[in-house]
Amino acid sequence: MTVKKNMWFLRFGIVTVAAVLLVIPTHAPAVEIHVPSEFATIQDAMDASQDGDIIVVQPGTYAENIDYKGKAVILTSTNPLDPTVVTATILDGNMNGSVITFNSGELAIFKKK
Repeated sequence: MTVKKNMWFLRFGIVTVAAVLLVIPTHAPAVEIHVPSEFATIQDAMDASQDGDIIVVQPGTYAENIDYKGKAVILTSTNPLDPTVVTATILDGNMNGSVITFNSGELAIFKKK
């Protein structure tokens, strides 16, 4: 795959993205939020999420830039162990800066399965 300047393609599954804060949340139990069946975009799901939630992204190409906004949320594909799902789940920043931003005190953890 050719990587274009200032453009990131991030494939989910092999890499599961989690942002973890240093404080344990005291809200309701974590819920799964599904994209695009419940929210059209990953950022919409992120905006609606609470600390501890899991955002599950269906295979497809998502032309957007994601900002975690200080939340401790897990972002993953539907099956991080299936290479077919991984290669079919793409975040395309549309050559518009960073694809994922951790800019509000989050700790980014990339977990290889």
